[in-house]
Amino acid sequence: THILTIFQEVLSEWILDTNLGQMDILTYLSDKDAMARVSHGFSKRSNGVLKGVIGAIDGWLVKIRRSNHHCDDITNAVPYFSRKGYYALNVQCIVDDRKKVLWAKFNNKGASHDSTCFKHSDLYETLYEIRDSLFDNQLFFIGDSAYSIESFLIPPYDLAPSRSPQDDFNFFHSSARITVECVFGEIDLRWGIFWKRLCCS
Repeated sequence: THILTIFQEVLSEWILDTNLGQMDILTYLSDKDAMARVSHGFSKRSNGVLKGVIGAIDGWLVKIRRSNHHCDDITNAVPYFSRKGYYALNVQCIVDDRKKVLWAKFNNKGASHDSTCFKHSDLYETLYEIRDSLFDNQLFFIGDSAYSIESFLIPPYDLAPSRSPQDDFNFFHSSARITVECVFGEIDLRWGIFWKRLCCS
């Protein structure tokens, strides 16, 4: 009972935002005020260079045990073996400037590329359909170099020469994009606190 109490406390107060289960990216994409607020926040993070950013996307490899046919009805575990050397799920996640999760997709295999995972999501199809509207309003998401450039998704420049305008853009792009990486770090930290409390009980 004590372990369950700690588990529920950590989940409710540390890990799960009260809004997490109510994520609705479609509502967000139709709320001009909400997108303007997020855009302003990202603009401040990038010293005004990036105007129109309405979210930062990244993939997060969440470690899992090796799946098997007996427990998981999976005959081939190889697609779950990630480039980092362990079995994982590739969680695709978009956050706003305040580190609030706007969208997440949890069912990608660990060996899958971030760009492929995103392109196979319902959200990608939706964004592709409304791309003209987003473009006309100069709104877009940012992601790292694992993602393909789209009118609604801007990655950093590849191989930007040092001290060039492209290199400067990449610096501010990274300053804004780090928000989503911080979210993953904080979740890892909070899980660590949970396990530490669990082991000390």
